[in-house]
Amino acid sequence: MTISMKGNYSSDLTSLPQLDIDLPPMPEKPGGARQTHVFTTKTPAFYRPVDLKKQGPITPRIRHFETLLTEIWRDMGERPVPYAFRTRDGKIRSMDAGCLARLLKQSPPSIKLVLDDAQGVILAAEPIPRGTGDALLGFRLTDTPDPDLKALSKRTIRLGARPFRADAFRHWGDACVLTGTRIRRALDAAHIFRYGGEATNATHNCLLLRADVHRLFDAHLISFNYSGEDLQFHVSPDLHGTEYEGIARIRIPAPRLPRPRPHPEAVAFHFATFTRQEHAR
Repeated sequence: MTISMKGNYSSDLTSLPQLDIDLPPMPEKPGGARQTHVFTTKTPAFYRPVDLKKQGPITPRIRHFETLLTEIWRDMGERPVPYAFRTRDGKIRSMDAGCLARLLKQSPPSIKLVLDDAQGVILAAEPIPRGTGDALLGFRLTDTPDPDLKALSKRTIRLGARPFRADAFRHWGDACVLTGTRIRRALDAAHIFRYGGEATNATHNCLLLRADVHRLFDAHLISFNYSGEDLQFHVSPDLHGTEYEGIARIRIPAPRLPRPRPHPEAVAFHFATFTRQEHAR
């Protein structure tokens, strides 16, 4: 079977690679309307880079595409993600060309493409770090927790715990990022990406949170993402009508973020988990 592509291109659907992944549904728009998915289920239409014309701002939908692309890329061992593929259940998915166009036309671009040698059509894409001055993350988000470290963690005996706590206090000005609490015994040094040994005790992987907020953050009932260069917080609907609901209105402007700021890769991973969890409810 062949599929039509922009111009005179064609491709055999039976040759599409199958990825061992499931894609979460899209977040709802304000008012409850469902967005079209950034990895569409329509018959794939293949493009050359010159065919991608879309202009405009980087929207939350495009950032969501970038987050999912990065997560799939990491699950694949940091190899290019096929433009069209089958998911674990056999469904055909392909990348939203508009999202690709906007990320490609950023200055600098935040994705790079793999092209077919013969016709120049897009075969795959992979994310590249934005020029924000962020250091390398220093650990892999796909690492499985070491069982010995996990046992230590459950006993609250963590390697480098005291320096990590002291660093979190210095970095965030001795106050909870979200509540402003300054009572030291009520504050925790929180990992954005779960504790996995001393490498995860990096300054760009820490927040200073009041203990109850920390528990909700670890449970992915509270999360955050980058909106432009600002840090925007979100809460689960399960917290609506509680004292935590107002956290969803907190946005930390880029100039107020400490340096190094929370690492975009760790932030994106936490937010993707939050999003998946919400859609699984």
